[in-house]
Amino acid sequence: MVIEMPNDAAVGELQEISKLHRGEAELIEVAARMTGKSAQMLVDENRAFSYLRINGMSNLFCLAQVLHQLEEQGHIMSCQSVMDELAQPKKYLWAKVVRRHYEAWCVSTGHIPVQD
Repeated sequence: MVIEMPNDAAVGELQEISKLHRGEAELIEVAARMTGKSAQMLVDENRAFSYLRINGMSNLFCLAQVLHQLEEQGHIMSCQSVMDELAQPKKYLWAKVVRRHYEAWCVSTGHIPVQD
């Protein structure tokens, strides 16, 4: 196993121009350095999605997409129940934004989104 550490100077520059949180900036810096625009990333912050798309990185996944695939493969019972749990008050406030992205992904790929 190889562990790559983020370049602090590059992360700082990325944070300054993108206004990303440190964790997202570190992920993007390492992935871009290692694989360029072909990097596959699991990203759930809207600002990070926008930054990556503007910069030509399109091989992105959100948590809801991964949950949908896990449900299809039989690893979890229900994508919807996990998303509902995440969307509960005082849990993950970004869950509703993730749901909207997931629904757009379903439309663009021909998947049928799980329904409430």
